Amino acid sequence: MTTTLAPTVVNRGSRVWSILTVLGTIAVVIAFIVAGQQLDAAAKSLNALRRSADTLTGQVDSLKKETAGLREALTAARAGINAFHAGDYLGAVGQYDKVIRDDSSNAYLLNLRAYSLFKAGRIDDAIRSQQLSIHANPAYAWGYFDLARFECARGNWDAAKDALDRLLKVYPEMRTTADGDGEFRRLCRRIYPPK
Repeated sequence: MTTTLAPTVVNRGSRVWSILTVLGTIAVVIAFIVAGQQLDAAAKSLNALRRSADTLTGQVDSLKKETAGLREALTAARAGINAFHAGDYLGAVGQYDKVIRDDSSNAYLLNLRAYSLFKAGRIDDAIRSQQLSIHANPAYAWGYFDLARFECARGNWDAAKDALDRLLKVYPEMRTTADGDGEFRRLCRRIYPPK
């Protein structure tokens, strides 16, 4: 004989029905609370993602501006080099000034500017500019080499010898450069006699 279980029917007015209704209501409330917490967490995550996206957008914009500035600086530096080679030394200085305005700690550009001033016959200005180059990067060998050259041209032999000694103490390999640089040898023969 087979027995089938009949579903239990709960009378709507019974105590069991009331308990089931309360439990169902509690389950629905808990589900809403959990769903609300999940929505709050999702909203917080979305806001964090928006802030990150805003930050990244700002960084991208900043990089675009920086890249444009670097492109302009490179163009001005190239124009300065071209002007120098064309014999327009003060034009070269003007181009280097455009770059140095935004990058005043670039020893290389300060050195190029100083050498252009020197070639234009403005030796005192060249020395001041070269001192800025050395101040920007005390380890920049060409700063001392050209400072010695400029001081020789001015006839300030002690300052020229000091710059040359500082250079060769740290960069003895620059002796080969000095030996091969006719202008330097001619100007500085008093402190750097030919071998």
